[in-house]
Amino acid sequence: MALYSYAYSYSHDECEFVTKKYFQINNCGALKTDKFMTSIRPPRNDYMLIYHYAGKGWTEINGKQLNTYPGDVVYLKPGAPLHFALEQNAMHFWIHFTGSAVDDMFKECGIAETGKYSTVASNDLWEILTDIYIHQSIPSTSMQLQAKSFFFQFLSLLAEFLTPDQTGNNVIREKKIYPALKEMQINFDKNHKIEYYANLCDISLSSFQHIFTKITGITPQKYLTTIRMETAKKMLSSGNISIKDIAARVGYEDQLYFSRIFKKTVGVSPSEYSKNK
Repeated sequence: MALYSYAYSYSHDECEFVTKKYFQINNCGALKTDKFMTSIRPPRNDYMLIYHYAGKGWTEINGKQLNTYPGDVVYLKPGAPLHFALEQNAMHFWIHFTGSAVDDMFKECGIAETGKYSTVASNDLWEILTDIYIHQSIPSTSMQLQAKSFFFQFLSLLAEFLTPDQTGNNVIREKKIYPALKEMQINFDKNHKIEYYANLCDISLSSFQHIFTKITGITPQKYLTTIRMETAKKMLSSGNISIKDIAARVGYEDQLYFSRIFKKTVGVSPSEYSKNK
């Protein structure tokens, strides 16, 4: 059986085992479409997880149609029907599983109920799912055990994306603002408006400001100012660059304005800071 298929059909009875064992994979596979397609799957007795990797689609959950994008995870508990559609060139991985530990394992990952959960389109996640498929397709005890180990690895990565860390943040929020953080670190001398950074992250201005402040603890403008002032302090410590040139290098055309911001942030003027170093 090929990993990728263009015809997609579920059998209600095939491989639909339910076990009281800790965990068991029933079957799995991947779907890549060459044209728009839709499918309806009747309720099953086992669990199902879909990882949407490429393209766009939608799934109907509890009577509500939800768009699915790369990185989205659809989790179905036993007894939940599935109605989904995929646009041309979309791609997802599906896996059926069962076991006494499933509910607890997924709750720890931040997935408690049937629904759609947003993560990121990760090559690492896709490669792990492919490893699950390869090992699950070989009927030997050792390969089946390795398939389970890959599933647990996949689950651990989902937990990173979906559950808060000790600071109350999570990886998915951090990744949303990563383009802005990178741009600020590299091109801190550019005088972009905050909207520019929000657009880089492909989120609204209000969402960007909220997520950024929650992750970093300070506003985007203050974060950028902090980078500029830390860079200016290093230049002032060298003693070889004029204050006017330093101001220009960190993004301030007006030397006096730079000096006011520096004193407000650092506590002393640039010239005083340079003398003390």
